[in-house]
Amino acid sequence: MAQNTAAIAAYLDEINTTLQQGLTLAEDKINQLDAAAQQAKASIDATQAQAQSWLQNVQTNLNNRAVQALAIRPNASTTDRAGALQNVPSFPSR
Repeated sequence: MAQNTAAIAAYLDEINTTLQQGLTLAEDKINQLDAAAQQAKASIDATQAQAQSWLQNVQTNLNNRAVQALAIRPNASTTDRAGALQNVPSFPSR
C-alpha cells in the first residue's frame, strides 16, 4: 500500500511538472502573441495616419487644381461652336 501511494505521489509530481512546463510554454506563447498584436496595432495606427495625410493632400491638390482651372481666363473667344472647337488645341493646359 505504501509502495502504491509512493508511486501515485511520484506520478502526480511528474504530472505537476509537466503541467507547469505546459503553463510556462503557454504563457510564453501568449506573450509572443501579445507582442505581435501590439506590433500589428502600431503598424495599423501608422498606416491610418499616413492614409489620413494622403487624403488631406489629395483634397488640397484637387481644390488647388479647381482654383487654378477656374482662374484661367480666355485670351480669345468665339461666338460659335466650330470656332470654339478649333481653339481647343491652343488653349493652355495650365
